Amino acid sequence: MIIEFLSAYCQETDEDSLWNLEDLDYSELEALRAPKKIEESHGWFPLSPAGMGQFGFLPAFAGDNFDVADFIRSKSFAPTSNPFSGNIFLDDKERVIKKKNKMESYPVYPITSHGGIGFDYMYSPGIYINLYSRVVVSQTTGLLFSKEPTKHFLTKNGTRKKLKEAGILYLNEWSLNLSIGVQLPIYGAFLKVGEIGINSYYYLNVSPSADLVFWSGATQYLQIANAKSDLRYNNGRDTLQLFESIAMGNINRFRFGLDCAIGWNGGVGPIGLGFELFSYIPLSSVIDDATWKQYKFGFRWKLIFPDYQK
Repeated sequence: MIIEFLSAYCQETDEDSLWNLEDLDYSELEALRAPKKIEESHGWFPLSPAGMGQFGFLPAFAGDNFDVADFIRSKSFAPTSNPFSGNIFLDDKERVIKKKNKMESYPVYPITSHGGIGFDYMYSPGIYINLYSRVVVSQTTGLLFSKEPTKHFLTKNGTRKKLKEAGILYLNEWSLNLSIGVQLPIYGAFLKVGEIGINSYYYLNVSPSADLVFWSGATQYLQIANAKSDLRYNNGRDTLQLFESIAMGNINRFRFGLDCAIGWNGGVGPIGLGFELFSYIPLSSVIDDATWKQYKFGFRWKLIFPDYQK
């Protein structure tokens, strides 16, 4: 490197001029000889490099929703003899919906679910806890049930039999979710050589979360569960629709909760992958005149694009 520097210096001077080694700028030589800065941390609670950022794209995540309601009523529900709860007291065969005047069944019936797509970003300020944020568009479906235990009917041979009738409320919603919190690397390793980085670590995320529900549709119906071959409603089916895909007037459009996740991130250079298990603990009710909360959980994966600052 010194020879190349001297050669370049000589080319810039006149051929018959003289130069003095004492006049050379040795700081430039030192910069050429200086090794790249290396940062490394591994083991329990590793320290990520200061200034490190990770942009993540969540192409899809999938999970489920668990509705919790303790025998509630609401002004938005069609009146029923009994209140609603999140307990599913029907088995799969009882929940099947029969076609009109026939014994064939529809192939599906309402189920709970939670999924979506989004982005996240992690930034390391150079301490053991990193800053974390996420924006997600998600769809959540929920179910509430009520049962009528006092009705009976007569079979074809004149036998009195107890009727199992259910009231079902199905809620389908789309929402925009914003989470801002912290990420704690639990175990793993970070290596940064110059502007190139390698990392592999397990972490814990804890993020307060705010949701804006921008579309909501509720469907409520009655269903005959245990006498599908003997009874039908007046419409010729074993289900009686009370309303379908309406926006309930007392929906809480703004909701709050706590998003917790444990996962793994790994990357080499400008790209990486991440996987995590998550759970969402609601702090707000779905409706404003009764306590109906939705606990969500599932699996997320993402493409990661690290940015190692100088």
